[in-house]
Amino acid sequence: MTVVSVLSAKGCPGATSTSLTVAGLMKAKFENRTLLECDPAGGDLALRMQKSSRPGLITLAAERTEITRALIDHHSQALSDGVNILFGTQGFEQFILVEDIISQVVTNYIETDDLLVVDLGRWDPHVNLTNHILESSKLILLVIDGSSEGIVSARSILSSLKTFEKKISVVITGTFLFDKFEVESFLKRKVVGILEEIFKISESFIADSIQSVKLKSEVNKNLINLQKEIIDLLFDSEENSIYGNKYKDEPSVIQDCSTSSFKRRFFRKLNTSDESSDVSEIVKFENFGETRDIEQSISNEENEFLQLVEEL
Repeated sequence: MTVVSVLSAKGCPGATSTSLTVAGLMKAKFENRTLLECDPAGGDLALRMQKSSRPGLITLAAERTEITRALIDHHSQALSDGVNILFGTQGFEQFILVEDIISQVVTNYIETDDLLVVDLGRWDPHVNLTNHILESSKLILLVIDGSSEGIVSARSILSSLKTFEKKISVVITGTFLFDKFEVESFLKRKVVGILEEIFKISESFIADSIQSVKLKSEVNKNLINLQKEIIDLLFDSEENSIYGNKYKDEPSVIQDCSTSSFKRRFFRKLNTSDESSDVSEIVKFENFGETRDIEQSISNEENEFLQLVEEL
């Protein structure tokens, strides 16, 4: 079974871009790769690629016959990098009409050696089909925002996905200024990728292929790391069965705000984010016996965040 589901936290864009990136990166391991656009709110990939969304899920549903792999391939459109895309619906009304077809598409890939990457869009616990797809997935990637608020809100989302926790890993997009281990300890989930330039990366796949676009060395390094982590999780079944409990008994470093470098980085971020801020103070706290003075800019939202972290 090689179904990989990708979903994003509320208010965090990047599920479609991450899905496209993952499908592109798996070229070395899978001869046949399909991206199923399955966002209940409607897909935008056809628009980004300047293509028609037909053929796609709508035309596949119009066949009114048994769904086979040959039929799925016939209604998919190919990228030059070798990824077949089954474009999704344009809104929730259409999505409801093709739910059964989507379920049949996923079922067609469960017993094959091919790769199906399912772009589920933003996580919505009320969409029953989403739960069915997650149950059928070997790996679930939760895309979260790299901001302080994004990391904190991700933990509540993960608690609602507890049924699937052993399958879930995290991909972080956007600006990320914290320590990977601390975030893993806080979320109790493995972080398999940090892709700050996810939209540029995904556009490179749309344009041609990842090899044809000159990206910064740091971006390429992050892509290689993501590729390795996903391959390890998909093909090392023993690791995949135990990594979900990896952080179960470890203390959350981020919870201990008085000694965590998470707090130091957050303060530094505030200090460099807005030099014109008219509210500033010196915050002193103990860091492994060493007192540091850190200048920070404070807004109402930032105060609320610090209070929230201390309550966790």
